[in-house]
Order: sequence, then structure tokens, then C-alpha cells
Amino acid sequence: MSKVHHWVKRWLTLGALEIVERQPRAGRAITRYRTVADEFVVPEELLPASLLERQLTDLNREFLRGVFRAVPELEHRGSLRIHRQPGQRHVSVDRCPGRGAARSMLTHQSSMTLLLSQDEAKELVDDLLDLRDRWLERAGGEGRRPSIDGLAEHLVMLGTTPAAPRN
Repeated sequence: MSKVHHWVKRWLTLGALEIVERQPRAGRAITRYRTVADEFVVPEELLPASLLERQLTDLNREFLRGVFRAVPELEHRGSLRIHRQPGQRHVSVDRCPGRGAARSMLTHQSSMTLLLSQDEAKELVDDLLDLRDRWLERAGGEGRRPSIDGLAEHLVMLGTTPAAPRN
């Protein structure tokens, strides 16, 4: 709690937060804050060098916890499907509880290694960015909407990177 208090005070001093309401009660009053803008940009030179790696590690951990929470049988049971698409140069690995079941679930995780030229890799990145943009727009432009009956947040991770050389 002291870390949160430290950062709230710091952001308040810097003008990034403003006090919206103070609610008196026995003991310390409850203070409600609001950001003064919808977006802040922290210059690259002020970011710690390991920030992106820590953020991606945390997101991957959260994603995997979500997969196992949504479909606990994937952690201990289920088939490991290793397959190559006819006429394709890649191998895919999918974990699913049974043949055909993966498309009916609300969660999916798969990984693959593709042999791609630089042009193909660029095309894949463009496709992933288009997919991201299409779903962000569909979700209201920011990826999050106010709580609405029947809607639940889903963590979506899209990415591609050159594979590290294998020893």
C-alpha cells in the first residue's frame, strides 16, 4: 500500500492526477482521484531498459493463467497436436482436449515456427496489425468498453519475432 500511496502522491504533485472527491469517515477520509488526461506518453529515455521484457513476461504469465483458468483440463489432460498443413512449410503445435474441440472453446493458444522470407514476415506483421486494429475498432476503439451484460474481457496476444538461433 505504501508504494501505491507514494505514486499517487507523486502523480498528484506532478499534476497527472486531480482530487475529485473527499469522503469523510471515521479515521482517514476516502479520497477519489482522476487522471487529468486520457493518455500520457513517457519519453523513451525515461523508461527503464528492462521495462518491455518485464511487461511481456507479466502479460505472458497472465495469458497462460487465463488459459488454464478457462480450460483447466488443458494443464493436465488433452492432446498435443503437432501438424503440418499440406503444401505449407511450417509445423504447428496446439494443445486441445479432443479433436475438433479447440474451435468451440472461448480460449485458444498455439505456437508455430514458420520459415518466412523477409517479405512474408512483413506481410504477417501487417496481417496481425490489421487483425488487432479491426478488433480494437469493433470493441469501441480502445479495446475496453464499460461493463455490459454478456460481455467479458479477453486478453488477446498477437506477435511474431525471428526465432533465436538453436544450438
